[in-house]
Amino acid sequence: MFDFFDQPWTLLITAAVALRIIYIIFSDVGRWWQWLLLVLAIVALALIDLFIRTDILRIDKPLYVTIHVIGVLVILLIFALAAVEAFSLKKRRWQFALLPFCIATAAFTCDWLVTTDREKVNNLVQTLMLAVEREEPDTIDSLISDEYSDPVHSTKEPLMRYCRRILSKPLVEKNKKMALTIEMSPPTATVMLVAMAKLDQTSPLYHRYFVPAASAKVQLNLKKYADGQWLIVSARVLEVNRQPITWTRIERQSRNYTEP
Repeated sequence: MFDFFDQPWTLLITAAVALRIIYIIFSDVGRWWQWLLLVLAIVALALIDLFIRTDILRIDKPLYVTIHVIGVLVILLIFALAAVEAFSLKKRRWQFALLPFCIATAAFTCDWLVTTDREKVNNLVQTLMLAVEREEPDTIDSLISDEYSDPVHSTKEPLMRYCRRILSKPLVEKNKKMALTIEMSPPTATVMLVAMAKLDQTSPLYHRYFVPAASAKVQLNLKKYADGQWLIVSARVLEVNRQPITWTRIERQSRNYTEP
């Protein structure tokens, strides 16, 4: 289903198209280079966001915020300059050029002020991957619903015992998201995640199998609660290194390298 607040780029593209139409109608307002610069700025900002969301590019959050703010200011400045230029012609056309600026401002305002369900689910997945990297079972615990169950773990407690045991020793140096599919059907969502884990060289798993990395395909079932929070209610590891696997097999193998 189309969600207006999931579409800030749609609004931004609409603003750019509207500005171009105004340039065509009023040929003396604006120049081609100005519009092309706007398109390049929008594409650059969109690509940076895409690379960060897909883990192709990893930068510290302060640096990301700085880059994002600069990009937004550049885009809004171009829209504003178009409006100022139209106003300076004194032909009462400035209000037309002001419309794209208002649309672009609305796009960024929606993006900053509204956290959509899809964004919340995506943030949960990112937090989960970082918690595994940093060996933080308490963080994982906060992402799991008290209603949790799967074919092996009847409740949340046995799952968390497993997580605490597996993370009691070094495991993953870095997780990289290779593919992510989110199917939203509020108040539920299904996530299919494919991740590549670079193993910690001090990990018993690394020394047992002599592999520097491993891939995993995971299915997460989430539920949205009354407070707006999304939590994991069920999880399945479907594949490891593209080979089918089950929770039972995973737990059996993990005992071999977590025992003293």
